[in-house]
Amino acid sequence: MAAKLPPIPQAWKDDHANDIESVTVEGSPPPSDGATWEARAYFSGMKGGGRLAEPKNAVHGGIKIYRNGKFAYSIDAAPQLDHLVKDGTLGNLIFQRDPDSMSVNNRSVLADKNDNGEVLLTPPPGVSPQNFAQALRMAAGSYDDSLPYSLPPLATFDAPSDPFDPLVEGPPSKMPYGFQDSLAPKKYNSNSFLAGLLANVGAGSNIQAIKQYILRKNRAAPGIENPIPRDRFRNW
Repeated sequence: MAAKLPPIPQAWKDDHANDIESVTVEGSPPPSDGATWEARAYFSGMKGGGRLAEPKNAVHGGIKIYRNGKFAYSIDAAPQLDHLVKDGTLGNLIFQRDPDSMSVNNRSVLADKNDNGEVLLTPPPGVSPQNFAQALRMAAGSYDDSLPYSLPPLATFDAPSDPFDPLVEGPPSKMPYGFQDSLAPKKYNSNSFLAGLLANVGAGSNIQAIKQYILRKNRAAPGIENPIPRDRFRNW
């Protein structure tokens, strides 16, 4: 049986999430261990294909947890790549529960001479960084792995019906040249997991901060506009 989340106090409600039911509102959080905790969003190459219509490329967002300045664990979701061979799909969007996956400290692809490519995540008002980190991990583990993993739609341009003879009349054909920078409605990927997780622990205000950071880096995060639904977190 999956572990239940710790009771959450009223202060976890995030006014910026625009969802008064996004968190439980009773009880008290666990006591502090006295350490300094941080949760940070980081970014890697998009799983399943990251080439977008010029000039932006896509990134996959995940979360790193730090304790006293040292990496503690990561929180990521991904497609089931083994399904490419089985049925030609990317399978479902799944939380990476393997301890080896959570122990990987990947450098953010957005790191440069100006910063480390990570975005510090702000806990809900009145919530300690440690309790925030605990809730992120436990809520992530309660995700039910039930949503199919989706890629963005292809970006296309109109090409002559006969590319070898542009004078031939006929309806134009659609030629792909990359992926669009957003998902179709009700489609989900790893960025959807990141957004849904933050919203469901009452920290939805961080989603806009992540979007703005990615935009400044001239990248895109398809799927962050489609948070996975709350009911897919079974014990939240």
